This record gives sequence, structure tokens and C-alpha cells, in this order.
Amino acid sequence: MNWMILPFKRYAEFSGRSRRMEYWMFTLFNAVVVTVLMFVVLGAGGAAGVLEADANGDPAAGLGALFGGMGLLILLYCLAILLPSIAVTVR
Repeated sequence: MNWMILPFKRYAEFSGRSRRMEYWMFTLFNAVVVTVLMFVVLGAGGAAGVLEADANGDPAAGLGALFGGMGLLILLYCLAILLPSIAVTVR
């Protein structure tokens, strides 16, 4: 678990080196969190918007359903991990 959280502790540190384990565990942690957030968003009504968009033939309505309301959770999480993920990639 320490490997997954270490890039958050070294938030904007671009010097030094990171081990492969740190990079891959951080990537795995992010993939799991985004997957769980997607299930939460789709379970909270995003799926209804996607199905409605398919029925109306408007694919842009599905994107509005995913990134409006609960979908902001995914956007906020992605913005929060942007700098640590760049830092761990550079190291």
C-alpha cells in the first residue's frame, strides 16, 4: 500500500528516481479508483442518460450524462492526480 501512496507524498518532486514498483502500483491504484468511480457514476443515473441518448440517436447526450453531476467526481479525481502522475513518470 505504501507504494501506491508514495507519489502523493512526493506530489511535485521531479528530481530523483522512482522505482518501477512505485510507478506500476500507482498506475494500478489509479486504474482501480477510476473503475470504481465509473461504476458509481453509471449506477447513479449515468447509464440512464446513455441509454436515452441511444434511443434518441444523439451521442453527445450520453457524454453530458457521464460528465454532468456525478461524473464530476471522475474529472476532479483526474485533475487531482495529474501532477503526481506526471512527477512519478518523469522520475
